[in-house]
Amino acid sequence: MPSQIEIIEEALFLPGAAGQLEAVLTYPESGNSVPNVLIAGPHPLLGGDFENNVVQQLSNLLAMCQMTTLRFNYRGVGLSEGEKVISTDNISQFLATSHIDEEENFGEDVASAGNYLQQHFGKIDCVIGYSFGAYLASKWADNNENVKSIVMISPTIEKHDYNPFMNLNIPKLVISSLDDFAVPLDDLNKLFSECKEPKKLIIENIDNHFFRGYENWLAKAIQEFLGDIP
Repeated sequence: MPSQIEIIEEALFLPGAAGQLEAVLTYPESGNSVPNVLIAGPHPLLGGDFENNVVQQLSNLLAMCQMTTLRFNYRGVGLSEGEKVISTDNISQFLATSHIDEEENFGEDVASAGNYLQQHFGKIDCVIGYSFGAYLASKWADNNENVKSIVMISPTIEKHDYNPFMNLNIPKLVISSLDDFAVPLDDLNKLFSECKEPKKLIIENIDNHFFRGYENWLAKAIQEFLGDIP
């Protein structure tokens, strides 16, 4: 990845359905920044904030590749407004089912961040979802014709409905580790085989679900994917 490009990280608050959302807009200091990328992080009960290693590093590394990226904290996380999601009841339910009743509401936060990016930059070239964020990103992209492509990293296919993703006509990239405990390989291959073209699947043996130390590798794979889109 390039190292000579200086980037700017701009802290901001954007309007959300449950109050203001804390966010960071990252872009190169000089030159054109295309494409524009939205990044949705993992579940708030599993460290889903914008300082997650995948979310933060992709935000910075892709900005070094002349992109504008937007990452955000879900409602109730960090300085984002809204009811805190971490409670004894929520944790107990999540450990038992990998769901909490309120988690669908986080999809509104993806939409709010995406709307902000679209309003200020006119388009969304790619939405990237990591883990639970992949589920939310796929639902949102299914309902937004202004999203030009989607990347799903370690999608939670055992726990959530990815039918919206399968029906998307936009370019799709799916990335997972060979030993990912949250992504059964047979199920992932089946999901991918039933997806509409254009699509690309990358499966490598890379630190299970967490991609620690492989953030540069992820950014390069995404950069190449976006570069191949006409």
